[in-house]
Amino acid sequence: MKSAGITGLGGTLLSGRAAKEWLDAAGPPPHHAAARVAEWASLSSGSLGPATPERRMLESLELLFEGALGFTCRRANGHAVAMAGGQTVVLFAFPWGRPLTLASRRVLLAALDADAAWAAGFNGTSLGIADARADSPRRTWTTALDALAGHAATAQFTAAVLDAPSFAEGALGDAVAASDASSLETQHGLRAGVRTALDSLTGALPFDASLAVLFRLLFVLFAEARSLVPVWHGTYRDHYSLDAVAARWTPRDPGGAWASLEAVRRLLGEGCRAGTLHVAGFNGRLFAPGPRRKWARSPKLDSSLDRPAARALAALLEYQPARGGARRVNYAQLDVEELGAIYERVLDLDPAGEGRVRKESGSFYTPRALTGFLIRRALTPLVAGASSERILSLRIVDPAMGSGAFLVAALRFLAGALERALVEEGALPEHDVTAEDRRQLRRRIAQSCLYGVDVNPTAVMLARLSLWLATLSAGKPLGFLDHRLKCGDSLVGVHPLSARVAPRLARAKAAMPLFDALLAEEDLRARADRAVRLARMSEESLVEVRRKQRASRVRCGLRRG
Repeated sequence: MKSAGITGLGGTLLSGRAAKEWLDAAGPPPHHAAARVAEWASLSSGSLGPATPERRMLESLELLFEGALGFTCRRANGHAVAMAGGQTVVLFAFPWGRPLTLASRRVLLAALDADAAWAAGFNGTSLGIADARADSPRRTWTTALDALAGHAATAQFTAAVLDAPSFAEGALGDAVAASDASSLETQHGLRAGVRTALDSLTGALPFDASLAVLFRLLFVLFAEARSLVPVWHGTYRDHYSLDAVAARWTPRDPGGAWASLEAVRRLLGEGCRAGTLHVAGFNGRLFAPGPRRKWARSPKLDSSLDRPAARALAALLEYQPARGGARRVNYAQLDVEELGAIYERVLDLDPAGEGRVRKESGSFYTPRALTGFLIRRALTPLVAGASSERILSLRIVDPAMGSGAFLVAALRFLAGALERALVEEGALPEHDVTAEDRRQLRRRIAQSCLYGVDVNPTAVMLARLSLWLATLSAGKPLGFLDHRLKCGDSLVGVHPLSARVAPRLARAKAAMPLFDALLAEEDLRARADRAVRLARMSEESLVEVRRKQRASRVRCGLRRG
């Protein structure tokens, strides 16, 4: 089911559905306030265009805040400051149609200087509001001008949170808090859905195969919510999106469900070009055929998976809140770190009993606020004033990575440091760094800086999934992480050369070595050289990733002494 929300509301600061619920509870703003917002949007749409200078954009934004919303505005150095009842917003203009980079250093420094909790941006086509409060995750809400001009609820909500009297009383902060509460409810709903989905799949598939299907579905849902697969193309949207796939069956008649999910797996795994539809293949083991791929030739066996597959996808698409009817899980509202909480849920459900030993193994999810704080404290001395080359030369290892929460935090932090360094070096324009640019920076950090080990194979799978989602870039395959995130025990504490003799024979006078010391040294050097070659291999295309996969399968071996 599609959840009703505020039309045209984008970004991660507010969900459209939560904004609508908050507006219904708070009541509409004065009619004249909403009418002035809609009138401003209509006038701006008609009078601004690609040739409009930024100075004129800033004047238009001031007109919204001062003329329509009742703020008092003053000019500052390259921006404006709007004030209402002791509350402050910094206002910035951007070139026509360019991304509203309200998390840039320029904006945040201006907000700090003006003691502003919020920043607003305008590019002639969209209005953006960003959370500039200290230690906030810098989330942004964006609204297209045509939505403000053409949809009453969109103009009403904007006026309700930004009209000067309401803003002075904290209406915007209240709306964000309500949206965050809704997001928390969504997280709880998703965790319950994961349990239902996994229970359903493990009734028909081995646990490892069920995990692979579950993680693949989660990955695609996250990617579709962020438009990193071609959901804008009618063929994909109407035939291959998971919404469209789920709409083809009913609980009583789930025929073809498994075959449909397999078709999505093949399409996204291998990619295709068909007319105007271009799907860049993700490749990687996440989209590899499962152990029962021979079932594709057996309709009878294949159909036995229809009902479990349909039930699993339905559980991941919707949840049942404490009050009201079923609601859609808003994956655009969820952070990648939410997968860490899913990891705990999966451990509790593992039939091997790993949930019973979580306390002994330390297999617990660390919240984003804590990982972010610790990563900042640990890495800030290493990146302060560092060049981009120096940052890319750092090697960060998590020897007990779990679902990758610390690695994702390190990825975000180092990508931000790399962006600042590249801006200072003139390799990136400060005011024109796009979301795609930032995804590419995160990809470079993942390819150069991050390593992890965990004894639990489920944790390794989820850590890879977390980094894939954090680095996913439109038109690029999934990065190759098998040589960076490994399954193994990093706490053994044995030097490789000390393992030449079996432990129980180590004290014997004539103990025979397990292998020759010289050969061991040669083998370790060969393995190190191979690891360096793998790290240096490009993975920007599907062909390059597959070449890297083949190279990683070449094994080194020791001869007995």
